[in-house]
Amino acid sequence: MDMSSDWVCVEIVGGGISSYLCFKIGLCDQSGGKYSLLSGSHTWHEDALCAELASLLQEAMDMKWPFVPEKWQYKQAVSTEDKTNLSDLIKKHLSQLLAVLKASIVAQEARAALAVVFLVDRFLYWTDESSRLLKITKLLHRCHPDTPVAPQLVIRQARVYFNSGKLQKAEFILSSLINNSGATGCWVYHYESDRALVQAVSVQVRGMVLQKLGLWREAAELIWTSLVGYYALPQPDKKGIGTSLGILANILVSMNDEDFHAFRTNPQIDLVSISDRCNILYSVFILQPLYS
Repeated sequence: MDMSSDWVCVEIVGGGISSYLCFKIGLCDQSGGKYSLLSGSHTWHEDALCAELASLLQEAMDMKWPFVPEKWQYKQAVSTEDKTNLSDLIKKHLSQLLAVLKASIVAQEARAALAVVFLVDRFLYWTDESSRLLKITKLLHRCHPDTPVAPQLVIRQARVYFNSGKLQKAEFILSSLINNSGATGCWVYHYESDRALVQAVSVQVRGMVLQKLGLWREAAELIWTSLVGYYALPQPDKKGIGTSLGILANILVSMNDEDFHAFRTNPQIDLVSISDRCNILYSVFILQPLYS
């Protein structure tokens, strides 16, 4: 019997919680083929997680969104209830989520396992644990290539490469997403606006790569393109807009006069239009050089 398998032993630490996961991925049956995903309603996780997380996990499995959304991200008027971040919920229930991750892998539930990875990804990125989580993602994808991997996780790999100085690898991932209109493996977009959001984020991170290389004008043009993409969504992405405005401000400050003039006079870029749509503080910070 051909036993193609990978042992994964990782310690994931986040929010003061340390979980040591050790399990085998990719067991083969006696015919040499991969075990298929278990069918059913996945009710086993409902007892392990609170109702809100169980609902989010099911939505992640259903590919409802390409990025796990924050409650406040697409709202114009934010209530007190909306001001909490998903990271607070993840931190509170991290040990249960990691237990579900391990149980999913042991049960060959690759779709459920990748959904858990999707949910905890952003929180563990903030706690500098992405490399371990992405190792699990890669092994799951290798053993279950027909299981969709969220665009957020694909872009996370690019961000990790970027942070570690592997700019060429980051550029390859981002260019692939941009050139293929956000297509990644088996992932299914339910709305074209979701595909547009992935494009905007990919362009934004690629702009950060060019910024790192000191290509200020080219970076600014990409960040501007990401802003246009965020504003064009049915519900403008406040999180993405705020990030791109901050990056653009830093780039403009770093530009020499020649690059700034070329950027300012680009007929496809209208910086003044930002002032009607964004926070006045950002408007003043970004637009002030135009009039000085």
